[in-house]
Amino acid sequence: MKSYKQTAFGPTHFVDHGGAGPTTVLVHGLGGSTTNWNAVAPRLANRSHVVAMDLPGFGLTPPGHDFKLTTHQAALEAFIETLETPVTLIGNSTGGLISEMVAATRPELVSRLILISPATPWVFRQCWRTRTSRVSSPFRRIQALKGLRHGPVLRT
Repeated sequence: MKSYKQTAFGPTHFVDHGGAGPTTVLVHGLGGSTTNWNAVAPRLANRSHVVAMDLPGFGLTPPGHDFKLTTHQAALEAFIETLETPVTLIGNSTGGLISEMVAATRPELVSRLILISPATPWVFRQCWRTRTSRVSSPFRRIQALKGLRHGPVLRT
């Protein structure tokens, strides 16, 4: 079902793919929209309540005041705050980077983080290595940074 949520950031378009249980939020990449998730969302809805959102200026969500990553991060945080939290956050490409930013700065909103080809710049990766040099994997680095717990792998 297509709909809008009024958030602290403004109106946000989303598609509720149904399902029961903990909420999973799907975040598209640069130039994408909720339709990027149409093929996989029904299978994910077998395991959780699945919601795909349009970032500001993409799909049917009106643009924000700019297109900075931090603006999209604030919009994603505001959207998640309207849901039952914490959520599983699945991000692809730029949506993966924005999801990483939310998980690192607002860990209380995220129970699990799943990244699909995240657009993580070299500087961000170096920051993780510096702060968590004894931690082996990128996800474990996020956990070390903000205390996220590792959940089971979502398989479809």
